Order: sequence, then structure tokens, then C-alpha cells
Amino acid sequence: MEGSASRSRPLPRCGRCRSTAGMAEKNWPTRLMLPEEKIARRFSEMRGLKPPVNVEALVQEFATLEEDFLPADYDAVFLDKSAKNPRPRVIITVGQPPTRRAFTLAHELGHIVIPWHNGTHFCRVGAEARLVDRLVKEVESQANRFAAELLMPKVWVENLLKIHKPIKELVDAVSIANVSYLAASIRLVQMLPEGYAFVEIDSDDIIRRVQSTDGTRIKLPRESELLVKERMDRLADDSAIFKSGHSKIIWWHFINKLNAPKTQAIQGNATDLLRQIVEELFPNKAKAKNQIMSINGVIGAANGAYQREKKGDLFTILKHRFANRTDLAEIIEHPSFEFFLQKRIEEIEAREDGRAS
Repeated sequence: MEGSASRSRPLPRCGRCRSTAGMAEKNWPTRLMLPEEKIARRFSEMRGLKPPVNVEALVQEFATLEEDFLPADYDAVFLDKSAKNPRPRVIITVGQPPTRRAFTLAHELGHIVIPWHNGTHFCRVGAEARLVDRLVKEVESQANRFAAELLMPKVWVENLLKIHKPIKELVDAVSIANVSYLAASIRLVQMLPEGYAFVEIDSDDIIRRVQSTDGTRIKLPRESELLVKERMDRLADDSAIFKSGHSKIIWWHFINKLNAPKTQAIQGNATDLLRQIVEELFPNKAKAKNQIMSINGVIGAANGAYQREKKGDLFTILKHRFANRTDLAEIIEHPSFEFFLQKRIEEIEAREDGRAS
């Protein structure tokens, strides 16, 4: 949420998130809870709250809740208590969709309950990127994290992860907390293991948001780009689409080992095969040379990381690295490109075996 705030007390320093590979046999990521998340958890435990939370009743318990038409697309305004008004006031704009209204109210409750959030706050849902003031941005991010933990508690989501496996079931299960599919997706992407990603696209299939779980190395499309869904689908074994307001949310779980082609019948080495592909597509020699250099650069970087970590399958890693390289799309789509990749991997492995012996 976006806002402005005045305060007499400084903000505490928040601990940084630390991802580990740790949660039980599922290898789910975990991180230290931040102070505002701990406050939300204690608040819920003291009141025995479980999703879906009646957040409007909670706000009315602590503040005077009003509705009005707010300027500049603000979703809500929080006014701290004063000598004139002994109770805080929350003014929420009229006509918000129910799930957005619930998250906005949970955010405003954060401003009420978090001890150092005194002052006045003007809030827009999901406008973090437009905030310039570092202090204001941190205050609003804290209120968002409070809201996420209040509405979708970490322990509750962890239990869902143990029960629901397909992506559609997971997102639907979290959304019963009276949150939007986008809010549910943002929460899940923080907690699922590596190999998951989602995008939010508008009615023209332009990407508005893209996020992946920790450790996911696939080359994802960028915000403001046109989504070519088929590129992602080819690398996934599970996907789901959700309508969220005027947007769509698309999720994928990526295959951790793709089937490599057999290259016994392929003549020549990988360098010759790549040259044939590129020269077929790009008669201009300078352009062809640049394309070859880019391809080899991606492979070199990916193989360097693979040799250091010895984790995963190199063919799959390379396919993931090339997934959304629009500058190399023509080569990547060529029928012989996968044969080239596997041929190059075989040559790398032979070279490594020679060094080992």
C-alpha cells in the first residue's frame, strides 16, 4: 500500500529475511518472521482467529470506520487518535471489491496495532513501486506484511501445503481466507519450494507482475512484456489460471528433469551444428556471429554455476535459462536447437571426464 505518515518515534530496524532449504521432507523454504508478522501472529493467537477473519469487525473494535469517496485513487486513510478524536479513524473508499476491501482493512488494522505506526497514512493497495520515500515505503510494507499474516497465517498455509498438491487446489485453498487470487499467490510464492512461478497479466496479455519461489532458476519473462504462455507451458508439468479483477493470474510448476534428445545420428560437433542453425536463420555474418556469442555466453554461465554446485540436470538448466530469451527466440525455436544443446552437454561431460582421469 502507498501512504504518507507523520510520527514522533523512529521505526525499529527489521531483521532481514533468510531463506533456507529446510522444512521437513518437502524442502519448503522458511525465513525468520519480521516484527510486524510476529505482532499479527500474537494478535491472532490471543483472539483465537482463524481464516476467514472478520477483519471489518476488528477494525470497528479499535477505530471509527467510515466510507467515503477518496481522491487520487486512495483505498483508505488512517487518522491516528488525537485530543479532538480519542479513537483512531479509518476512512475507506466506497465500492472496493470484497477481497480488496478485506486486505485494505487488514492493512489499516496493522497501522492501529503496530506500536510504532503512529500518525496519518494515505494508502493505495499494491502501489509499493510508486513510493519514493524510503521510510514511508517501509511503513506501508510492514502494514502489508501484517495484513498477510493476519489473513493468511504462516502456520495455516503450511498445513495447506501438506494437504493440497496441484497448484489450482493450493491457490483456491488459500483464497478461502477472503483474499484475492493475487494476494493468495503472493503469499504462496513466499512459502512454496523452488520450481514455482506466477505472472499477473492484463487483458492484452501484458505482464504486470512476475514472481517465482526461492531457488527457481528459469529465465522468466519481464514485467511490461507480452506473455508467450506456450514457452512456459512446455517446461511445466502443472499450471493453473485464475481470474482476478481485470487481470489473470497464471501459475506454473516447472519440470526438474526434461527429456534430452538422442544425438547418435547427429553428424559433426556442437559448434558446427550451432553454426548451421544460425547461418540458416541469419544470412548477415555479423548478426550470426553475435547470436553465436550470445548462445555460448548463456551456456558458459549456466555450466559454470552447474560445475560449482553439481545440482540438477544440465539439459534442463539450459532449457530453463533460454526459456524467455526473446533476443534468441528464432534460434531457440529451431527444430535442431535441442540437439545442439545435448551435443554441447556431451562434449562438456567428455571434457570433464578427461580432466578427472
